[in-house]
Amino acid sequence: MLSYGVFSLACVTLLFSYIYKVFKALRSPLSTIPGPWYALFTDVHLVSGFARGTIWKQVEKAHTKYGRVIRLGPRQIWVSDKAAVKDALLAIDLPKISMYAEISRDRYSPGLFGEMSVLSICTIAALLTNT
Repeated sequence: MLSYGVFSLACVTLLFSYIYKVFKALRSPLSTIPGPWYALFTDVHLVSGFARGTIWKQVEKAHTKYGRVIRLGPRQIWVSDKAAVKDALLAIDLPKISMYAEISRDRYSPGLFGEMSVLSICTIAALLTNT
């Protein structure tokens, strides 16, 4: 059986961990991007939507509610504006998360959304600049 001291220490540790996460989320440069309040802290809703195949509905609904550039996770920004995507690809070094590689149909030909290689992404960005 746990002693009262060990239990108290565990509770205090969890409390400080939670306070740190809240502080970190509120101080993030991404905190000014519109989105649901829980997007600052978790991406569980995206993982479940991805697993059920309904992620597109969640994203579409969020874009309708919050605008063209939205935050749906602690480190996930979703963009539905062609000019903003072009600017992000050309000017900002934003590495893709591995989820994109997982959704591609072919491991050796991942397509536009599944591509993880910086060189290939630059090639895609160059194609976007010509349109």
